[in-house]
Amino acid sequence: MYIVVVVGSVFFGRRIGDTEKVQLGPATGTQAADAVATYGSAGTLRIPGTVALVGVFFVSFVLYYFVNWKYSPELWPLK
Repeated sequence: MYIVVVVGSVFFGRRIGDTEKVQLGPATGTQAADAVATYGSAGTLRIPGTVALVGVFFVSFVLYYFVNWKYSPELWPLK
């Protein structure tokens, strides 16, 4: 997919004009300050979807672990 996107953008992408500025590195000075000032400015941390997904995966992992721990002796009995 990466190669398709790169080749497609090289051959079919928009041409950059001579007067346009292109930033080829990390954000500098005022750009970084503006991003930091506005990012996460809600005042509280809200991640209910993330917490729900972590909970689902954690519960499924714990159940999978204990079910396998219970059935392993039945599959490989010691003689």
